[in-house]
Amino acid sequence: MTLASKGEVTACVAPALLYLILIVGWPEANSLLSTFTDSSVGHQRHAFVGLQNYHRILTVDEYRDALVRGFVYALLTTIIKTVFGLTVSICIYRNISRFRWLTAVILLPLALPSSICSSLWIWILNDHLGALSLIVYRVFGQSYSFLGSPHLAFITIAGISVWRETPVFILLITTGLRSIPNSVVEASSLDGATGMVFLRYIGFSFAWPYVVASVLLGLVLGFADFAGIYPLTRGGPGNSTQTAVTMAFELGIPGNHLALAYTMIFLMTPFLILMGWSLSRLTMVKETSHVGST
Repeated sequence: MTLASKGEVTACVAPALLYLILIVGWPEANSLLSTFTDSSVGHQRHAFVGLQNYHRILTVDEYRDALVRGFVYALLTTIIKTVFGLTVSICIYRNISRFRWLTAVILLPLALPSSICSSLWIWILNDHLGALSLIVYRVFGQSYSFLGSPHLAFITIAGISVWRETPVFILLITTGLRSIPNSVVEASSLDGATGMVFLRYIGFSFAWPYVVASVLLGLVLGFADFAGIYPLTRGGPGNSTQTAVTMAFELGIPGNHLALAYTMIFLMTPFLILMGWSLSRLTMVKETSHVGST
């Protein structure tokens, strides 16, 4: 690489790097530093408190339960989305002409803004006038409070999350399956590897990076899901749907405890880094074994 080309590369990369430092890096660093203070809204001076905020989040039951509930919510919804995404993607790949209409239908949740989705589900799940509540009453003879019962509320918001974000998984995994070269499909057909055998040994190898990307995206969206929870339940009833993100909002905005809110969010970062590293390692191992077998 010549000096001129290095200068061109630097000129191209510098704006993006500067943007990341100023728009992303500096606010993140400032937020991280705030976790070691008693910062709050409207106060210019902040006292250094060390690890006191982290100790409080991890020892107070209400905060710790919200953090654990956020992990469970992200993992549960991601697993269900992955299973549904794989199943529908295989159906679309194997019978693309029959399921062409399904491709258009699954995009509907993606076309609706989060605020519209929340309002729509609030009406559907209304105890007295909701469409789903009326159907359940006609079928089972009794009504259920989907957002008013602690156990049903958590299951309900998880189901809504699956409905809203599974199309992303389907699109990504279907893209991975359709990236298989025609030469590979023809060669496997001549060798007798068709149907589920082809998908198991060949199709899944090509789709694996897309599955990993879907899982990582699902975990991030699950941890950061605020619009799908707070407008529906406000974290209730009885904190049964209170996750780390909704708790951080209540601590930081209504509660005026910005330091605790920042701490709640940053406690999720090591888990996300660990999951990302583990999935990337799995991808590398699988690609290495795939290359070795070929």
